[in-house]
This record gives sequence, C-alpha cells and structure tokens, in this order.
Amino acid sequence: MKKVFYAILFSLFFSSPCFANAQQSIEQAEKNLEKVAKLEFEWSTTAPLIQKAKKALADGNEKIAEALAKEAIAQTEYGFIQAEYASKNWQEGEPK
Repeated sequence: MKKVFYAILFSLFFSSPCFANAQQSIEQAEKNLEKVAKLEFEWSTTAPLIQKAKKALADGNEKIAEALAKEAIAQTEYGFIQAEYASKNWQEGEPK
C-alpha cells in the first residue's frame, strides 16, 4: 500500500506543476481525483469543482475554468497528504 501511495504521490507532484490551458488542467484534475479515490481520500467538493470547470470552459470562460480546475487539483493533493498522514498515524485512532 505504501509503495502504491508513494508512486502516486510522486507522479502527482511531477506531472502537475504547469498547464498550458484549462482543458489540460481539467484533465489532470480528473486523473488526480481517480488516483486519490482509489486511496479513499477524495474530497466531496472536488468532483463538483471539476464539473463547474467543464461548464465554464464550455461557456468560453477559460480563466475561470482553469482556476476551478487548479483548485480541484489542490484538493486532490490535500487528499494525498491526508492519506499519507492516515497511513503513518492510524494507530492513534485505535481505542486503548
């Protein structure tokens, strides 16, 4: 599990620093969401952000679409951070 997590985290950080446009940002957000969902740490607000980004792009608002997609990407990154913390500290949640 840890190897899979670190592989995903590594690919996330080295594949998302710059995006040429809103469409690529949306695609990256969707990929990241799929990866973080496999770890069961996706946020409930991320998918709606991606949908809003798609709608904004369809309406011709590329800057808004890109901003929404980048927020979705940030939320997936937070999900990966939460997953890492949980994998290292799960014992603290166990009853004593």
